[in-house]
Amino acid sequence: MDEVALEEKSANLLPKQAAASQSLESTDEKDSSSPELPWCVLCNKDAQYRCLDCDDLYCAECNIEVHKTWGDTDHRVIEYKQK
Repeated sequence: MDEVALEEKSANLLPKQAAASQSLESTDEKDSSSPELPWCVLCNKDAQYRCLDCDDLYCAECNIEVHKTWGDTDHRVIEYKQK
Protein backbone atom coordinates (compact mmCIF):
# COMPACT_ATOMS: atom_id res chain seq x y z
CA MET A 1 0.00 0.00 0.00
CA ASP A 2 2.84 2.42 0.84
CA GLU A 3 4.45 1.77 -2.53
CA VAL A 4 1.20 2.56 -4.34
CA ALA A 5 0.79 5.82 -2.39
CA LEU A 6 4.38 6.72 -3.17
CA GLU A 7 3.86 6.08 -6.88
CA GLU A 8 0.68 8.19 -6.90
CA LYS A 9 2.50 11.11 -5.26
CA SER A 10 5.43 10.87 -7.66
CA ALA A 11 3.12 10.67 -10.69
CA ASN A 12 1.78 14.11 -9.75
CA LEU A 13 5.29 15.56 -9.50
CA LEU A 14 6.94 14.01 -12.55
CA PRO A 15 5.96 14.68 -16.16
CA LYS A 16 3.55 12.02 -17.46
CA GLN A 17 6.05 10.72 -20.01
CA ALA A 18 8.85 10.30 -17.48
CA ALA A 19 6.57 8.58 -14.97
CA ALA A 20 5.38 6.12 -17.60
CA SER A 21 8.92 5.21 -18.62
CA GLN A 22 10.10 4.41 -15.08
CA SER A 23 10.31 0.76 -14.11
CA LEU A 24 10.20 -0.74 -10.63
CA GLU A 25 13.86 -1.76 -10.88
CA SER A 26 14.99 1.81 -11.48
CA THR A 27 13.21 3.14 -8.39
CA ASP A 28 15.50 1.06 -6.17
CA GLU A 29 18.61 2.77 -7.52
CA LYS A 30 19.50 6.40 -6.75
CA ASP A 31 19.81 8.31 -10.00
CA SER A 32 21.45 11.71 -9.80
CA SER A 33 19.27 13.08 -12.62
CA SER A 34 15.96 12.24 -10.94
CA PRO A 35 14.14 15.01 -9.05
CA GLU A 36 14.14 15.08 -5.26
CA LEU A 37 10.87 13.78 -3.87
CA PRO A 38 9.50 16.21 -1.26
CA TRP A 39 8.48 13.85 1.51
CA CYS A 40 9.84 12.19 4.62
CA VAL A 41 12.19 9.26 3.98
CA LEU A 42 10.61 7.30 6.84
CA CYS A 43 6.86 7.82 6.70
CA ASN A 44 6.18 9.58 3.35
CA LYS A 45 4.46 12.60 4.92
CA ASP A 46 5.34 16.00 3.46
CA ALA A 47 8.91 16.93 4.39
CA GLN A 48 9.46 19.86 6.74
CA TYR A 49 13.17 19.47 7.54
CA ARG A 50 16.41 18.56 5.78
CA CYS A 51 19.28 17.05 7.74
CA LEU A 52 22.54 18.20 6.22
CA ASP A 53 24.43 15.36 7.91
CA CYS A 54 22.01 12.54 7.03
CA ASP A 55 21.29 14.13 3.62
CA ASP A 56 17.62 13.17 4.04
CA LEU A 57 14.24 14.87 4.34
CA TYR A 58 12.01 14.38 7.40
CA CYS A 59 8.57 15.38 8.68
CA ALA A 60 8.50 16.99 12.13
CA GLU A 61 7.74 13.76 13.99
CA CYS A 62 10.38 11.63 12.26
CA ASN A 63 12.96 14.39 12.62
CA ILE A 64 12.52 14.25 16.39
CA GLU A 65 12.56 10.44 16.37
CA VAL A 66 15.77 10.21 14.36
CA HIS A 67 17.76 13.05 15.87
CA LYS A 68 16.77 13.04 19.52
CA THR A 69 15.71 9.48 20.27
CA TRP A 70 18.50 7.89 18.23
CA GLY A 71 21.11 10.24 19.70
CA ASP A 72 22.06 12.22 16.58
CA THR A 73 21.67 15.57 18.36
CA ASP A 74 24.79 17.06 16.73
CA HIS A 75 23.30 16.88 13.22
CA ARG A 76 22.57 20.15 11.39
CA VAL A 77 18.86 20.35 10.52
CA ILE A 78 17.34 23.13 8.43
CA GLU A 79 13.80 23.91 7.33
CA TYR A 80 12.94 22.30 3.98
CA LYS A 81 11.34 24.40 1.26
CA GLN A 82 10.24 22.65 -1.90
CA LYS A 83 11.75 24.19 -5.04
